[in-house]
Amino acid sequence: MIQSSAWEDRDGSTTPLGVSWIPSSQSYNFALYSRFADAVTLLLYDREDLAHPTVTYRFHLLRNKTGRVWHASIPKSQMKGARYYAYSITGPAVNQFERHAFKPNKILLDPYANSVYLPPSYDRRLAIGPESNAGCAPLGVLCDEKAAEFDWGTDARPRHDSDLIVYELHVRGFTMNSNSGVSSEKRGTLAGIIEKLPYLCELGVTAVELMPVHQFDDTEPNYWGYMPLNFFSPHHRYATTHGGCDQIREFREMVKSLHEAGIEVILDVVYNHTGEGNENGPTFSLKGIDNSEYYMGSPDPGRPYADFTGTGNTLNCANAAVRRLIVDSLRYWVRDMHVDGFRFDLASVFARNSDGSINFDDPPIFGDLAADPDLAGIRMIAEPWEGNSEHPNYELGVSSTGHSPPGAECCPHCRLHTCRCTVAETLQRSFPGIGWRQWNDRFRSTVRRFVKGDAGIVPDLMTRIYGSSDAFPDSVREASRPWQSLNYISSHDGPTLYDLVAFNSPESWNCGDRDGEAGVTPDHETAQAADKKLLLPAVPVERHADVPGGRRISSNAGRRSEPIQRRWPEDLARLEQARSTP
Repeated sequence: MIQSSAWEDRDGSTTPLGVSWIPSSQSYNFALYSRFADAVTLLLYDREDLAHPTVTYRFHLLRNKTGRVWHASIPKSQMKGARYYAYSITGPAVNQFERHAFKPNKILLDPYANSVYLPPSYDRRLAIGPESNAGCAPLGVLCDEKAAEFDWGTDARPRHDSDLIVYELHVRGFTMNSNSGVSSEKRGTLAGIIEKLPYLCELGVTAVELMPVHQFDDTEPNYWGYMPLNFFSPHHRYATTHGGCDQIREFREMVKSLHEAGIEVILDVVYNHTGEGNENGPTFSLKGIDNSEYYMGSPDPGRPYADFTGTGNTLNCANAAVRRLIVDSLRYWVRDMHVDGFRFDLASVFARNSDGSINFDDPPIFGDLAADPDLAGIRMIAEPWEGNSEHPNYELGVSSTGHSPPGAECCPHCRLHTCRCTVAETLQRSFPGIGWRQWNDRFRSTVRRFVKGDAGIVPDLMTRIYGSSDAFPDSVREASRPWQSLNYISSHDGPTLYDLVAFNSPESWNCGDRDGEAGVTPDHETAQAADKKLLLPAVPVERHADVPGGRRISSNAGRRSEPIQRRWPEDLARLEQARSTP
């Protein structure tokens, strides 16, 4: 809630972006960033007719636009009971300088909407074609003044250090199966996680890392949620009821319950791309609001979107408006939703300049994050690479940049003494986030090969055991710490730990017998691999399908919608039995 001046009561305020309830004037403030728009129209809908707005408000250029922000104040008494809202925007055509994609016949979702409604008539195909998608588009929900109220009580953030064990889970996959023990009305929801708290505590989990909970379009093959529509709203299907703002309340209830159990809440967030795809993809929001500001362009006119993520588009994270969107989103989840940390998908995109070049020294978004007081002390975890093999950008820890001749200073990143070796490898910082934790795929690959029995792996395994000192050196300049390495062996991207040691096929990259489980002891090897993670001087990362007995239908289930198969009642017993087997 914000207070307003007389001018703001009449014309609206530029801050905050999104929609805000103003109690002093009993009105809603709407604020939208669009640098190149020529005209912006606010559309308000009631519950009965989602195709025809009950109120249409065209922003006045002289009263409702300041700089690059379009703003308006609408008294609640004049909104005719409206429950949902969206925008229609017109702008210039594509030219040689900007890559505009304005489509005035498309209904556009507010990127700052903290609750999103997908109507029963929602149709993704209409967001792709040239025709109007009125009545079939995602809409922002006008949460009333009571939606912001929540009794946090004495909620306090848990903070774990040497006992930090991160448990990656998918809200729906973790609770959807009937054998999960979750009541039928709460399966696949945030409320279902609360019912699984005794199980998490029995496992010894001290932090859960929720796979993407931002709103996404689950009518496409997008089970995991890595194609977001919005960065503020919890996914509507993760609530027990749909159509209102209940997902906000239910998310808060889940966080509060996890905190009471001493468990941190970390979100897997996707700020490197959106679900709008490339020039052949749908127009839901950012494309139609200000395409050339939000997305990184390509010099190829046939492929106008730079694709460093492998998803069709890349957010222009060097742009001030995009950086503000990301920081505002993170601040919302920390301040309003009490989240304890974030794991950034394809975080190396943050180092890209607007032209696609890489800035290893000081990408501006890292300064923005470090300077925000609400984000101080919040866990920042990077997946330090990108998703398109045609444009590799691998940034784990530090990396080699070549070799210096004899007599040069050894390891120029520390400059402690004159080199006496024949050849000295020079290093530079790769991932620019100083002090960030990073997913360590070198640990993953080395331990997999060791458990499989590959020859010559022991020396590299010892490096991983001692905190991956090659990637995280404790030199004077770098001063890295072992806890910056997040050790994992399997994740949502590939087969479960059980399958990893049980099969040998191109589909599952495994190390068992040719015909499957014959001649192998998958539970025993799973326990061995898990124990290696838990005993090393770094942060172990588990995922919810990796307790022995956890199976998954496909090694590429991120593009599917099948639930994960779990055998909950036997999990703990099987783990203890496997660990006790010689």
